[in-house]
Amino acid sequence: MAASVESSVAAEPSCLICNGSVRPRYGLPGLSRRFSLETVATVSWCDVCDVGFLFPRPSPEANALLYDEYFDRKNRGAALSVRPHPTLLNRLRVHLAYRLDWGSGSQIDLIRKHVSQGEVDMCEIGCGTGDMLSAFARAGFRTVGVEPTASAIRQAREKGLEVLAGSAEELPAALPRAAFDIVLLTQVLEHCHDPIRAIRGALSLLRPRGVLAVDVPNCGSFQFRDRGMDWFHADPGRHVNYFTPGALQALMGRVGAEVLDRYYYQYLDHFLEERIEVERVGWERTQRGEGSSEPSGSPPVSRLRLLGTLARTCFLPHDQKYGLVGVIARRVGTV
Repeated sequence: MAASVESSVAAEPSCLICNGSVRPRYGLPGLSRRFSLETVATVSWCDVCDVGFLFPRPSPEANALLYDEYFDRKNRGAALSVRPHPTLLNRLRVHLAYRLDWGSGSQIDLIRKHVSQGEVDMCEIGCGTGDMLSAFARAGFRTVGVEPTASAIRQAREKGLEVLAGSAEELPAALPRAAFDIVLLTQVLEHCHDPIRAIRGALSLLRPRGVLAVDVPNCGSFQFRDRGMDWFHADPGRHVNYFTPGALQALMGRVGAEVLDRYYYQYLDHFLEERIEVERVGWERTQRGEGSSEPSGSPPVSRLRLLGTLARTCFLPHDQKYGLVGVIARRVGTV
């Protein structure tokens, strides 16, 4: 039986930051078929804030299905199942992309610059199976994670991590407020039905000099412009918000947070053969939908075209070049 979508969403979508009008930008007929929607799911865009969101939003039941599928694919390594033939052209493309990837360094090092020395308490909201939380723990931070998906919580706890059940929008009651030097949301905000509530909740966890680190897929990048909803980080259904660097800055201002620093990463990944195949499968899911009799497959990505894309994009400004954008912020007025 197909999962439903929420019936409580507004009849007319509006911008999640400024409440202004939006326009449809991408149609997702396959997603509509999958969840038996009466209308075609769309990603609508606010040209003032330069932000998009999926309408209608998936229901909790649909979300649970999508997240269970995601972690199941991750566990089975489905995204890495493609083993491209190592042609000279493929090797050259990947080598050049690697050499031209000048994104920000370690997230831990970036964040550490903005907190005091000594023992540091950090909370990661949406910690998944605990990979990033483990890295912070190994670096000497005292860590707590929050995660909504039961299978991911189980795997994180098996690594010896403290992880509470909850989400960015529904923080667990057992999580102490005003108790952390760092709160981290890595690729979480794009999943939140109410990102303003999520950021306000995260800020409530910080001590007076604490910092919030948030990163999201960069929909101002050439990667999003080139691939649209086929892009690996578009992931419609699991992702319901589509931020640009300007939109992320505007959201921080809306909740009373001052941006201290900005960082960018992920350029090489756009040119990997494995990533291209994952995007093709994503196209099948969002454009065709399961059980569709429409012709399968999106147009193949030419290897020569990818080399041209590499030449065209390698010297772009960071806000257009990199697939992920992050900010480090603090509540306005904290000293």
